[in-house]
Amino acid sequence: MYSYNARALNGYADSRAPFGDPLHSFPGTTSPGLNDGDQFTGFVFADNGSVESAAYFGSMAGVNAVSYVFMHDAIMNEYNVDGDLGASSEWVITFPTKRFYVNGGSPVAPFISVWSDNNDDDVKDGACEPVLLDKVWDREENDIFQQTSGDECPPIVSPGPPVQCGEPFVPFRLCLETNVVRFGDADTAGGASDIFGSAGFVNVDTGDFTDGWARIDMMRYQSGNVGAEQIYFRDPLGYDSDWTGDTQWGLPVTGFWAMEVENNFLGDGGDVVANYGGLFDHRATRCFSGEGCRSVD
Repeated sequence: MYSYNARALNGYADSRAPFGDPLHSFPGTTSPGLNDGDQFTGFVFADNGSVESAAYFGSMAGVNAVSYVFMHDAIMNEYNVDGDLGASSEWVITFPTKRFYVNGGSPVAPFISVWSDNNDDDVKDGACEPVLLDKVWDREENDIFQQTSGDECPPIVSPGPPVQCGEPFVPFRLCLETNVVRFGDADTAGGASDIFGSAGFVNVDTGDFTDGWARIDMMRYQSGNVGAEQIYFRDPLGYDSDWTGDTQWGLPVTGFWAMEVENNFLGDGGDVVANYGGLFDHRATRCFSGEGCRSVD
């Protein structure tokens, strides 16, 4: 069993009488939602301690202000799949406001995909958003992307397009609003992920790297015909409408790493396997308009 602290939004709506109307709906409706707030300016703390903000306009002003709080150009966390520990690792990656940007006839920035519901077994349902796995280290800071020989070089992400050894990143897609990324040998993956039982998980095979940390780039993506792919930068939040202040690049994202360890070393007469678990929030960086973003290496 895992516990997780929900993200609380301060100043989402001014519903204090007599200053505003309470946000209340009858049971059985989807309201109020993340686009129903009456505050259209988002505020976050930058790395230097300053407060950055952007005010949004138009029909998506409310949800854009919410997305502003969750915007990140990259997320980072650890993984552990050490066989001696019986360790399993899964990342949960959630885009809490995604449905507001992908459910129309065309995507709304910063997303570039739209929802697809089809019966083609070769095409995953959802709004498959391309991202880049651009760093995987072990605990000694060795970079997995420095391995440049062999038929297949880790990390191998599946499902995902084939990647040649020596590439500085691995492109893949996150198709749902809440996604599970499993770390471990792809050959040992079943029809559902080990910890959360997700049937639509993405697998990251780190080869000989059994523990360390990784980074997923949310600001860039790969697109184009096979053999002629190019790297693109997303449009910033609010690009399709208007804003004032310092908007952000990346995607509105949150989530955590869940780890499970199984103790199979039972003493004499022992017949109960001991399982241990831990949950750790993702760490992330931000990229504001009007300033340089993190270096892309």
